[in-house]
Amino acid sequence: LVTGELNPGSRARDWLRREISDIKDDDIQRVTISHPDGEVLVVSKKDPGQSNYDVEDIPVDMELRRDTIANDTGRVLSNLLLDDVRKAASDDFPETDTISAVFEGFEGFSVRVDLVEDGDTNWVRFRGDASSIKQGVYDDDGTPDESKEWATIIDELNSRSGGWVFQLPGYEVSGIKKRMEDMVREPEGDGV
Repeated sequence: LVTGELNPGSRARDWLRREISDIKDDDIQRVTISHPDGEVLVVSKKDPGQSNYDVEDIPVDMELRRDTIANDTGRVLSNLLLDDVRKAASDDFPETDTISAVFEGFEGFSVRVDLVEDGDTNWVRFRGDASSIKQGVYDDDGTPDESKEWATIIDELNSRSGGWVFQLPGYEVSGIKKRMEDMVREPEGDGV
């Protein structure tokens, strides 16, 4: 009397709400990545309509590998999906192994993402901060911008992620593993 196939899935992600965050890169003004060895990489936009992120403090006599090289870093929080989840433990993110990225929004919010690699596995935690959200933001035509309730979005992120660490596929977090050497190269010769 019943037709069809029941396929409940065999992986944890088949049973979980996989969405963690969906903050678009147009909303992100600056990303500051701090590596455990002390290297800091900063990418930023001057305004939301800017096509590509700028890489700050490019070394003298170097150039970007391509104009779009930093965009993956700015997109990390967009459509972010988990593979697995576990309860957070106090020793999950040792200072000597943790990459930290702080995403600052044009509207004043921020999201900190801590990342630890365990072999081929990437574990992350999230902490959002809505305490500096700008009040009275207006569109170009002078009308109040009510398109996004950032305090609610950040509160939901914190509620969903508090007390948990998430396993993410490598492609989801590759943007926050970047270093300056990944972004720049020596200028190409002029062919003379």
